[in-house]
Amino acid sequence: MSTLRNGQLATDPLPGLLHALHGQQLSGLLTLDVAGGRVQVSLWQGYPIAVTAKADQLGQVLVESKLVLLDQVDRFSLSSDGRPFGQTLIEEGIITQSQLFEALRIQTRRRLHRLFFIERGSFSIEETEQEISAEEAKQLRIQPRRAIYHGIRGAWTAARCRQACQPFEGRALTVNASPEMLGRYGFSEADLTIVKAFSGATLARVTERTNQPHGVICALACVLHYSAALTVSVPLSAEESAVGDILRSRFQAARDNDLFVLLDVPDNATRDQIKSAYLAAAKAFHPDRYAGSPPERRAQVEQLFRLINEAYAILSDDKKRAAYIDKRNSPTPDAPDIPVDEERVRAIVDAEMAFLEGEAALRKHDVMGAVVAFKRAVDLNPEEAEHHALYAWMRVAAGQVPLSGIKGDLQKAIQLSPRCARAHHYLGVVLRDEGLLDEATTSLRTALEIDPLLTEAESELRLIAMRQGKKK
Repeated sequence: MSTLRNGQLATDPLPGLLHALHGQQLSGLLTLDVAGGRVQVSLWQGYPIAVTAKADQLGQVLVESKLVLLDQVDRFSLSSDGRPFGQTLIEEGIITQSQLFEALRIQTRRRLHRLFFIERGSFSIEETEQEISAEEAKQLRIQPRRAIYHGIRGAWTAARCRQACQPFEGRALTVNASPEMLGRYGFSEADLTIVKAFSGATLARVTERTNQPHGVICALACVLHYSAALTVSVPLSAEESAVGDILRSRFQAARDNDLFVLLDVPDNATRDQIKSAYLAAAKAFHPDRYAGSPPERRAQVEQLFRLINEAYAILSDDKKRAAYIDKRNSPTPDAPDIPVDEERVRAIVDAEMAFLEGEAALRKHDVMGAVVAFKRAVDLNPEEAEHHALYAWMRVAAGQVPLSGIKGDLQKAIQLSPRCARAHHYLGVVLRDEGLLDEATTSLRTALEIDPLLTEAESELRLIAMRQGKKK
């Protein structure tokens, strides 16, 4: 048994944990230490299959399901030969095996539902083998998203839902799951009707559209969020809110065929300067950030985003940049067009957006969220060293691989970009863990030379110096 993670429910609520563990396909235990004592949720491949609790005893569930009589519970619940209660009822011919499985599922759903009322306490996640067969586990498993839907809708107060939704206020929300899928997760017809109003609207706008209490809207937003079925637009800064003037100036540059002005860089800009300017512009004018804007503004942003991508594709390539400058300076208006790989450029900016999501998740201590975001960044742009470095490091933090398992990933990141400070830093930690202190020192010093503000690397160097001092 190995502990993968510890935390507090105040910062990592139960619905988020259940969804993350399901995505990780963990077999093990989620232990909650709360005011009422210790509760353990047994998991098989990410599915809850049992919950320890005093409430909702099996006999009570069977009686309420009209499968057994109360006197039968009293007679067989304390078997003198040590046989499990459910197994005794089967052998006595009172219930069938399938009826027992159904009663156990009801018991787990009820106990799991009670846990959603808990707001504070600590938790730990352990990976361990379950003592039941895979076939039995399949019969007992509970769909986490159904538990999340019923748990939040039934146990979370309106105030708790509104508090959880504070980061979403004023931001455009879009549902990325089909009504059929949400129906399978237990959404009622009434709630499915409300969910349709989320299309690019803010919480306040959804409340107006549906004429439903704001608490209900927030509850559904929480369900969708914790089930990874909600896309939230990135909020604009105060500077970016004056987008109209910026759009006009950028479009004027495009009309003048001045790609340098379009990216806001000088004619003699280096490749790094062009990349930085492009990423800044692409983030500011990514269409997803304007999902809640009027249609005409969204159309303008989408057009500008395409023009920015084209400008970067040309100016970041030495041959295309030279051809563009020749064409711009040529008196001949019919110079040949320069081909642009729009799909590749779009993938680069989408990767950068995913990387930012990963960093945001990391600041919230959402390790699994960071793993998912950084993996997407790597998949979209495998040529970016920092994406590889952060994805590798987060996999270790999530307990998916040991430190030694990311050495090759970090070496690959350094090959992609020898100036990637994080890759050198993390590789130094791996080498230190392997006992290769001289190599670790070299790697950590390289990280500091690249980024003198990398205090974690300084700490690692001090630790190595202490170890080497003890050896002497």
